Amino acid sequence: MSTIRHFTPAFRRTVFAAVGLALAFFLTPLARSGVLPEAAQEIITGTADWRDPATAVSPPDDAVGRAVHGFFLARFREVQDVADRQPPPEMFRAAAKPLAETTPGFYDASLIGPDFVIRQVYDRMDGLAVGYDLKKVKPLREFWRMMREQPGPQLSEPARGMPWEPRLTTLRVPFFTPDGKLAGIVSLIFRTSALVQTAGLESCPAWRITCRGQPAESQGTLPETGTRRVTLRLPATEWVIDYVPAASKKQD
Repeated sequence: MSTIRHFTPAFRRTVFAAVGLALAFFLTPLARSGVLPEAAQEIITGTADWRDPATAVSPPDDAVGRAVHGFFLARFREVQDVADRQPPPEMFRAAAKPLAETTPGFYDASLIGPDFVIRQVYDRMDGLAVGYDLKKVKPLREFWRMMREQPGPQLSEPARGMPWEPRLTTLRVPFFTPDGKLAGIVSLIFRTSALVQTAGLESCPAWRITCRGQPAESQGTLPETGTRRVTLRLPATEWVIDYVPAASKKQD
């Protein structure tokens, strides 16, 4: 599934922000956000092992896979910290400031209402995105359905809004009312290049990331032989990374 993503100094960036602020899903602290609906509990039960590289990364000893898994584990924990505060729109920028300061390749963050409408953005330049209904974005409708029917953390595939915009990846973490209803969603957007660097893929002659069965990001041409493959179970998605190891970092 291909996605859009978001945010001219004026119109171009604003449109991109509105669409991508949620494009582009962790869990233990999720229960602190309120009583979870049964559907959310099922998701947590069924995907709890995504946090353990021994079960989420296959093969579990793949260095690239473990690096990507560790990157997302840290990002979801940081976004969960913000979601646990359940910040109102007027307090969101202050609550999300740690994300801007610690996220490699940080691009923006947003507060999304339970109706999938953007309530607030971190970057004031993207302020016109506030009030945008993300349900209007066709590639996001499936994520909205999942969030509505089985609310839980979500991770999107790398994508861009416009050809001139950077590749971005988005993750979302919901929070709940005391009676278990979806109250809002915190979304984090970062440059995919930061993930590529963390995983060491930038030094590989060729690599490809496939998400939900669709190629999402690649570099170079993969040969018929000598390619390694690692599969990662991640919130609401599965990533498959094929790559040719760099000679200097060849795994045993």
